[in-house]
Amino acid sequence: MLPTKQYGDKMNRPMGDQNSIAIKVERVSKSFPGVRALKELDFEVTRGEVHALCGENGAGKSTLMKIIVREYIEEEGNIFIEGQNAKDLGIRGVQKLGLSLIHQDLNLIPTLTVAQNICLGREPVTRFRTIDWKAMRLKAAEFLAEVASEIDVEERVEDLSISEQQLVAIARSLVTSPGILILDEPTARLDHKASDQFFAFLERAKQKGLTVVYISHRLEEIYRICDRVTVLRDGRKIITSRINDLPQTELVKHMLGRE
Repeated sequence: MLPTKQYGDKMNRPMGDQNSIAIKVERVSKSFPGVRALKELDFEVTRGEVHALCGENGAGKSTLMKIIVREYIEEEGNIFIEGQNAKDLGIRGVQKLGLSLIHQDLNLIPTLTVAQNICLGREPVTRFRTIDWKAMRLKAAEFLAEVASEIDVEERVEDLSISEQQLVAIARSLVTSPGILILDEPTARLDHKASDQFFAFLERAKQKGLTVVYISHRLEEIYRICDRVTVLRDGRKIITSRINDLPQTELVKHMLGRE
């Protein structure tokens, strides 16, 4: 389920207040063979906001997010999640701090049911320590209802449309009751109907204080749902701005480095 905890009135809290920072990245660098992917990069996300991360392919967006969730390890710099230094934390460690990432690669198991995929690794059990299948279906349906109401939890994932599979992946990310959700091109596979369901979910999530990092090339979506935007180019941060203060033409200019 979406977190019931409210993280405070963000409208009355100044952006950048240290007590309000959900994610703080300080001078982080990362290289791969022949490529300097991130260069002393700073990045902050305030609790309760939807923060867009923009840039051309290769700008460093996915690398930064994989470092934050500890799939990659930075060479220099520090990462703080909810005020805790993530340097010694692994993937499970940051998940326990309330962070969840939905990849472009959905990582669903096609031959399993929707319920099995949503509850994978967190299946409810009976007093005999066997899987409680009825409880699992109910649990999966509860999380799935947050994003979609017409998908049968007993269907196999391979029988769903690509749009439906994306919604199942989003529902699965809610099982850990995240306080911070990272969405990497979440609408790339969604049809019109599924997109409407997804944005309705995001609106509800904002009302409940969920912090969202939103990676997308679709500017109309960024201006529809996001509070602030950070632009990366060639592994560096170019600008962070409130959405309302940055016209789309200026955003594109910062992304491309030219008019």
